[in-house]
Amino acid sequence: MTYNGVIAVSILATKLYIPTPNATIMSRQRLIQRLNNGLERKLTLISASAGFGKTTLVTDWIGTVDDRLVAWVSLNELDSDPTSFLHVLAASFQTVVPSFEEKVMILFEAPQPPSSGDILTILINELSALSNKIVLVLDDYHLVDSAEVDTAVTFFLDHLPPNVHLMMTTREDPQLPLSRYRGRGQLSEFRAHDLRFSAEEAVTFFNDCMGLSLTQEDVDALDARTEGWVAGLQMAALSLYGRSDTASFVQAFKGSHRFVLDYLVEEVLENQPEAVQVFLRKTAVLDRLCAPLCNAVIEQENSQQLLEILERHNLFLIPLDDNRHWYRYHHLFADVLKSYGQVKNDDEAPMLHQRASRWFEQHQLIPEAIEHALLANDFTAVGRLCELNWPKMYRDYQAGVWHRWVKQLPPKFLEQRPVLAISMALASLTQSTFHDVEQYIAIAERWLNDPTKGQPVVADPKQFEILSAMIATAQANLAVAKRDKPKIIEFAQKALALLPEDHHSGRLLPLAQLGLTYFSNGEIEKTYYYFSEVQACFFNDGDIYWGLGPSRLLSIIRILQGRLDEAQALYKQALVTASKLERKIFPGLAELYLGMGEIAYLKGDIDTAVSQIQKAKSLGQAATVPGNTFRHLKIMALVEAAQGHVSEAFSLLDEAERLFVPAFLVETRTIDGIRGRLWVKTGRLAEAKSWVTRRNFSTQDDVEFANEFDYLAFARVNIEILPAEQLPDTIQLLAHILKISQAGGRQLRSIETLILLAMAQQKVENQEQAQAALAQALYLAEPQQLIRPFLDEISQLTPLLKAFQMKEQPRNPEVNLSRIKPLIQQLLQKTDRNRSFSILDQTLIEPLSDRELEILQLVADGLSNREISEKLFVALNTVKGHNHRIFSKLQVNRRTEAVARARELGLI
Repeated sequence: MTYNGVIAVSILATKLYIPTPNATIMSRQRLIQRLNNGLERKLTLISASAGFGKTTLVTDWIGTVDDRLVAWVSLNELDSDPTSFLHVLAASFQTVVPSFEEKVMILFEAPQPPSSGDILTILINELSALSNKIVLVLDDYHLVDSAEVDTAVTFFLDHLPPNVHLMMTTREDPQLPLSRYRGRGQLSEFRAHDLRFSAEEAVTFFNDCMGLSLTQEDVDALDARTEGWVAGLQMAALSLYGRSDTASFVQAFKGSHRFVLDYLVEEVLENQPEAVQVFLRKTAVLDRLCAPLCNAVIEQENSQQLLEILERHNLFLIPLDDNRHWYRYHHLFADVLKSYGQVKNDDEAPMLHQRASRWFEQHQLIPEAIEHALLANDFTAVGRLCELNWPKMYRDYQAGVWHRWVKQLPPKFLEQRPVLAISMALASLTQSTFHDVEQYIAIAERWLNDPTKGQPVVADPKQFEILSAMIATAQANLAVAKRDKPKIIEFAQKALALLPEDHHSGRLLPLAQLGLTYFSNGEIEKTYYYFSEVQACFFNDGDIYWGLGPSRLLSIIRILQGRLDEAQALYKQALVTASKLERKIFPGLAELYLGMGEIAYLKGDIDTAVSQIQKAKSLGQAATVPGNTFRHLKIMALVEAAQGHVSEAFSLLDEAERLFVPAFLVETRTIDGIRGRLWVKTGRLAEAKSWVTRRNFSTQDDVEFANEFDYLAFARVNIEILPAEQLPDTIQLLAHILKISQAGGRQLRSIETLILLAMAQQKVENQEQAQAALAQALYLAEPQQLIRPFLDEISQLTPLLKAFQMKEQPRNPEVNLSRIKPLIQQLLQKTDRNRSFSILDQTLIEPLSDRELEILQLVADGLSNREISEKLFVALNTVKGHNHRIFSKLQVNRRTEAVARARELGLI
């Protein structure tokens, strides 16, 4: 975009521009040296009131730095929104590390809102991987008013890599744990007394930098009366230009900083040409200014020349880009100019803000347009702009900023604006201010229910046409907040019925609400339908990137249904689609490769699973959907456990637990459930029992989709630790889980449940029922070669599998034995191969003899010592002696521990 021959520079870019030091500013070497010394600490805090030269000192120091990259952020009130703050923080690093666009900045376009912790973790990891030393400068931090931002900065500081230093300028101390940093020697501080000019510096400043010829007495007097205050000295120098009566000026120059400033401003401003005075007074309403914007505000065409005059005369004008297009006034000078303008013409400011608002709107700088409209009390413009820009800001995770704007409108204002009111309902839900939501919904509903109300005020008539659908969507969202599933379904379906089929953007939210609700209920085929529709809406709108988002959930559903080939086809198609995107690395790409690895894992192809996981890891954190890292770690833990790397698996689960992010999406494999199964597999039965006690599991509990994985793990613990006579309740629990998983079409869960049923029935010596359950599991798994659940329990299942080899047809009429025999043979072959090595990559100090292996297998089969002695025709004491040696070699104390340890080692 161009205007008046000047290239429009993004407002964001001006926030990242390092101000150029004025040539007349004196370099303060004693302070620069202190800044250098402080770089070995985490934080440099420069805290003093206005006019002490905080920003000037830092920009002067930057000019001396040659061994560090410097990223700069000029903060303002808009950065109080955590998402905006983190966005500009990441953007600042991109100015010195261009690769951050691919690795970090793209997070802000992810299909789900990234948490502050996710963004900061990725940012910190990327920074720590750099060889460069970087200083981040946060200028004017006092303008940020947000506990969430303070928390984010504290997290950033607490985890700051050693190659990064944070420098902060502020008029007041930030709400950070400064005493902790101070006590640990991690803080370098500059206060007002540090920044004041010394007597020697004052002489140098007046006579060398400003070109004045003041006596030592005059300099001492000015320095004393300003107390070394930099802004006061600079104003005094400007006032002294061209004066012959220096002594009388110095004599009149007295009072506190506030009075000194008033006096000096009067001296400086009143001596400027009338055109300059008018320009300064009117443009003081602008936080950032360029010639076309100033022309619009003052309604003249000579702003470029006036800006050049101000810069040439050092009137506190700071350039914000290398081309001298964008500027800002020194903050203190801007404050004074605003006061000066109010005195001159108090009624002028609203009109000036209104002109600025119109200019920003014309140039699609909507946040600035709204801010100026608010300052102008132009509520009509604020309402119109907010209403028109709500969909985009909602999608860009800017609902918090939008909500703050609309909250500043008069309470009665929304009553005539139903579309704005219903948008405010949705915005309030994102801010967890539920008490206002029903009020906003009621305002919108009145316009539908009361035909006598007349014509509503709407910015876009098309939005009013779908008002009833927007109301239903908001009601569904409120039901989500209340976790009222029937109401979610009712209102979301109502919204879809009211929306045209081609209103893709409007249909997205109710479709997603329905999909997630049905998923939480375990109705996964309905979930598949609704998220297929979500994906179609994105694709129909030409949004390929966002359309890839549902691919992962659709594939998870097919995996749960045991339809691995279809899940794999979905992932492959998503990768093909992704290859057409301009950006080759984006959040969600890693999930596609990880999903391919999960399918390979379920098919027993560990080599491919590891390969796909490595591909996902090589893409880096920038390829991961924010908040999903813990899910990646769970899959990695399963694959590590399948390779026998148990300690690595537990470590990954611990890290997954640390990074766990609660979400509305049900976890199909919980960290707790995986850990419980792994404790049993590795013989850590005391921990497994403790987990069962801690979770207060009972076989009489209600089991549903959201917790069935944990209850399967609980059942597995029971099968291992309970005597046979106590297992019927567990068998009944498994039968219930089988019933609900079959009803929900969750074939993977049915297979896992049937395997546990087979093991439990085997332990209670119901061989026929055990074989029937296992045969059914094999029959379900065979078409897709879904063998991992069998491999996880292969030592327990081997006797049953071998028994099938002796049969022509099990009594279960639903199972064709000839169909599952190849799968049985495949599993038995894997069992034989596993005997030749340890799944934990460990060896015994002394190997077991053949007789000891034979006895150990009989122990695992549940035979007592007397039964073993009778079966092997040996004395009972001989069996006990073998047991003693077996326990010693396996380094265990009990039979159950010996069996578990032997399974770990692939001995049985």
